Amino acid sequence: MARTISADKAAKNAAKIAIAAQATEYLQASNVLAEQNKLYEQDRSNCRQKRYAVVAGIMQLYEKIAAHADCEKIAKQLRSEIKATQEVSMQAKSSLVLVATRLVVRGKEAKARKTAHLYARVIEVAVKHNVTSAELVSFINKYEGLNKVADMHVKKRKGNTAGAERVVAASTMREALHERSALATFALSANNEELLTDKNALNKDLVYFVCKFENGAYKVLDAVLVEEAAEQQLLAKLAKANDAVAANDSNVKAA
Repeated sequence: MARTISADKAAKNAAKIAIAAQATEYLQASNVLAEQNKLYEQDRSNCRQKRYAVVAGIMQLYEKIAAHADCEKIAKQLRSEIKATQEVSMQAKSSLVLVATRLVVRGKEAKARKTAHLYARVIEVAVKHNVTSAELVSFINKYEGLNKVADMHVKKRKGNTAGAERVVAASTMREALHERSALATFALSANNEELLTDKNALNKDLVYFVCKFENGAYKVLDAVLVEEAAEQQLLAKLAKANDAVAANDSNVKAA
């Protein structure tokens, strides 16, 4: 019996070592792509085809991770690595595409987040269209650039391009919020939850609290269940405000 337990423990340890080694291999591959992306960001006059090649490299990295038998365990380790080295909060629900992208597009700045989500949306569109990493650069060129491919993430209706853009902005903002570090952390007791007007408000990935500011502190009064359309408008508005802050920061640095 003791031998069986020891054998099981040894097998588990061997599996952990194998997963760690595989994760390290993917990290090393991402370092090369990260350097290429950094060079492009430093000199935008560089050929945009080089940028497309970086996105294709990220997609190839994603394909390799996704094809691995221990994909989920490796992804978990990579999320932890990103969180530890970049100070970026990766949620367990962060997509594998975003994980692969964040291995390459590094940093917690607004510009890095925006670039990462652009690349991730392009790859997600490619996957949905059965385009492989080897075909991605041609696919991007066919549809005239990364932004136009990313916009295909949302099916545009005639005369409703503004609505489609709002959905894209809201989706990007949602992912960005999941990556951010918390400003504050608290828990509601079961008794306090019973006092909420609608307890279903808590059953979402983003929860909207109503607070008041009093005596130097924010006090939670209730939680609001925000319907999808209203939430899209709210997140799109937040995305617009974030873009304005990022643009202002860039202007200040340039000055």
